[in-house]
Amino acid sequence: MSIRNRVIAGGAVAVLAVTLGGVSLALADNSVSTQDISGQMTYYNDSGYGACGTVVDAATQDLVAVSHEWWTAANPNEDRLCHGVSVQVSYQGKSITVPVMDMCPSCDAEHIDLSQSAFQRLAPLDKGLVDGITWKFLAGDGSWTIPAPLRSATPSGGTDGPGARTS
Repeated sequence: MSIRNRVIAGGAVAVLAVTLGGVSLALADNSVSTQDISGQMTYYNDSGYGACGTVVDAATQDLVAVSHEWWTAANPNEDRLCHGVSVQVSYQGKSITVPVMDMCPSCDAEHIDLSQSAFQRLAPLDKGLVDGITWKFLAGDGSWTIPAPLRSATPSGGTDGPGARTS
């Protein structure tokens, strides 16, 4: 593990780079591999404004809320994740690709919160929490890199049941 100092807007900021299982992680403006991330998924069915500033209906729209740890902009509406980024999720031989439209404040970096409609394309709703998924970010035009989470990608074991997240 290495730590570098950077000067951003006149202040020193520590930048942490971690390599974990062949996946290189870094903070802020550095890249993260778009290799598959092993983790878990839950679902939610809220409606209203998502973190990207658009109206979402998680009961009927296919979308994903990713952990707050992946967001880097002070105003989530302006985050790079809100501009053409999708998540490809695979579970038991099924795969879907859904746009990032929301933030999951209770998810750790490996945990994604799918909309109810997207979740049921991969698993029955009564499962609620599904371990053993793989997922990765897909950038729209490849002109920028996906930010790394604000901590290392080590599963915390935290859980989040359907409807338990708040936005």
